Amino acid sequence: YNRTFRLTHAQPRGGALLLHGLTDSPYSMRALARVLHAQGFDVTVLRLPGHGTVPAALTAVTLRDWQAAVRIGMRAVAERTPAGQPFIVGGYSTGATLALLHLLETQGDAAWRVPDRVLLLSPAVELTPVAHLSEVIDFLSVVPVPILEKVRWQTVVAEFDPYKYNSFPVNAARQINRATRALARALERARAEGRLAQLPPITTWQSLVDATVGAGGVIDVLYARLDDPRHRLVMFDVNRADALQSLHPPQTGQRLERLRTMRRGYTLDIVTSADAPESRVRIHRLAPDGSVMVRETGLAWPDGIVSLSHVALQFPPDDPVYGYVPGSGQHGVPSIGSWSLRGENGALTLPLDALSRLRSNPFWSLIAADVGESLR
Repeated sequence: YNRTFRLTHAQPRGGALLLHGLTDSPYSMRALARVLHAQGFDVTVLRLPGHGTVPAALTAVTLRDWQAAVRIGMRAVAERTPAGQPFIVGGYSTGATLALLHLLETQGDAAWRVPDRVLLLSPAVELTPVAHLSEVIDFLSVVPVPILEKVRWQTVVAEFDPYKYNSFPVNAARQINRATRALARALERARAEGRLAQLPPITTWQSLVDATVGAGGVIDVLYARLDDPRHRLVMFDVNRADALQSLHPPQTGQRLERLRTMRRGYTLDIVTSADAPESRVRIHRLAPDGSVMVRETGLAWPDGIVSLSHVALQFPPDDPVYGYVPGSGQHGVPSIGSWSLRGENGALTLPLDALSRLRSNPFWSLIAADVGESLR
């Protein structure tokens, strides 16, 4: 799963291309690929250049390399998907950015097949302002002074993860920064030219709190420009249990309230808990016309889990590598997501908080069911 892989059928009902995120590998799209395959689709999960090998491969990769690979993947899957069968593209984080960028940049070009549906997980739409510093820092790394050699790296830590780099080169931040800025320009051009109405339905799953890319870009840069109820944003709220209310920062509640009340042309689903102490999970669907529908999921917030994270949405809770459920793992090795290590800072070669971040999604079944229902 560190390489491009395909799931096929003798007689598929459609084709799908999935794109992983920055420092990740095709494994991160494995669960979604299996859902699509179960629905009868041939699925290709593409490895982006610089990934699935060693972290240093990202010190030289460029946005153009990634875009070229996406073009190859899009063309290959489209050619294998007969006319009349659905063609789907999906992406996680940087993969979502690249999928949207390709869609906007090829819009109106008859040489490219338009996907029938777009599926996005935690898309990298907008980065924090500090990300722009990566351009300056990366420039310093080419200065031939030995003391500046480590400037190439934002983080260098032990590589214990089989499908994701732990170390992070500055060039990686530089390239995703360029990708998000290119996407913002492409969205604005499409809006000005009236082309956004021609986009296929876009469904996005996003955590309200996302320390990697934030939720603001998805809301204000992407969905604020979409004026069609076929587009849907699914926002996962934080755990609203009474015992945690005073521990959540105020801006979390403010962001959710603004999202609920702002004018929108798209459909908004809020996955949230209610009726403490049971913390039953419900989905509030807010239509553009102001109507609200509430659906019970039969799920509850697990004890000890405060929120989802950027790296969690695309993995089932019992994933053999990243599942948080006790007992998750394979070949007698506990899953990384189930590790529970405590001690003093500096006791390990990596910070302990790197292991406390949620690595899988207790509500993955909602995403899987959502994808299945949308394709029927």
